[in-house]
Amino acid sequence: MKVGLVGVAGVPLGKHKVKDARLDQADKLVKADNKTYAFVDVVGEEEASTADAIVASPEGRFDLIVKDLEFAETRLARNPPAAEKAVLERIKAHLESEGVVAEAGLTPEELHLIESHAFVTAKPIVVAEAADSATFDNFWVHVVSAGGYIVFSRSAARRTAHG
Repeated sequence: MKVGLVGVAGVPLGKHKVKDARLDQADKLVKADNKTYAFVDVVGEEEASTADAIVASPEGRFDLIVKDLEFAETRLARNPPAAEKAVLERIKAHLESEGVVAEAGLTPEELHLIESHAFVTAKPIVVAEAADSATFDNFWVHVVSAGGYIVFSRSAARRTAHG
């Protein structure tokens, strides 16, 4: 999973292990032959548009909303087709109320109409407060979950049936 940082300082870029305590608990219940934690690839703000999810400071989240709002206004000024225009107007209103596209309640059909526009806030965005940067190893579990990813383990032991 690729995670973009926007306005978040003190977190090194690169690979980070996601130490999910639930994996440790599952391993206690059913001992696996090996246990491998998931990793996230953390990239900077310049690559956030290609990330699967974004971790932003409160100010960074606002900057992303403004960027998407400016894009929606520009696209609306170019007289798009009626169906696209209706969706863009809904998005614009949602962004003006400081919401993000991902939480605008768009239907799959509406999302399809605007998918080529690549709104940055259409991705899952997790807000990181200043205190979160001190405990980012634990914070990654929340980011992975918000991004729609799951982490699981399975035992590689073979079982034989006796009959």
